[in-house]
Amino acid sequence: MPRWILLVVATTFAAACQAPIQAQHDRDERGSFAEYATYAWITEQPMIRPRVGAVAQSTLMSPFLDQDVRAAVERNLAAKGYRQMREPARADLLVAFSVGERDRIEANDTGRVGFRFSGTSVRSYTEGALAIYFFDRASRRPVWYGWATGKLPAHPDSERRNEIVERAADAVLQAFPQRVAM
Repeated sequence: MPRWILLVVATTFAAACQAPIQAQHDRDERGSFAEYATYAWITEQPMIRPRVGAVAQSTLMSPFLDQDVRAAVERNLAAKGYRQMREPARADLLVAFSVGERDRIEANDTGRVGFRFSGTSVRSYTEGALAIYFFDRASRRPVWYGWATGKLPAHPDSERRNEIVERAADAVLQAFPQRVAM
C-alpha cells in the first residue's frame, strides 16, 4: 500500500478519535481591544475546580492541569501579539480561568430491534469545561469571556490531558481579538 494512503488513513483515524470541542464567547461591546497590549494572571495560585453533580464540592485543581492551561493560554496570547507581565499592577488585562466537569448521559435511538420494538443505547460520560476570563485591570470590569466543552476520556494520561487542554484553549481563544499594533 502506498505510504500516502497509510498517512491519510492514520490521519483520518486520529481525527475521528478526537472528541469535538464546542466553544463560545461573549464580550463587552463597549470596549475596544486597541488599548490592550499586555496581560497578567490574576493570581499565581492554582484555581479552584468546582465539581457539579450529586455531591457539589470544590477541590483544588491538579497543579499539572493548572500548568497545562496556563501554558496553552500564554501560547495563544503570544501568538495574538499580547505580552505577558509578571506584575498584575502593570498589565492592561487580567486573566483567570476555571475548569469543571460533570457526568452526562447520552441516549441514542438505534433503530428497530424487532417488528414492534425500537432500541435505544444509553451511555454515560464525563463532560469537561474550560472557561477563560479577561478583565480590564484599570476599571476591573470584565471585557471578554470564552468557554469550551467536550467529552473527556475516562482516564487521560498526562500527554492526553495536555492535548485536550491545548485543543480547548485553542478553541476558546480562536475568537479572542488579535493585538492591534499602534
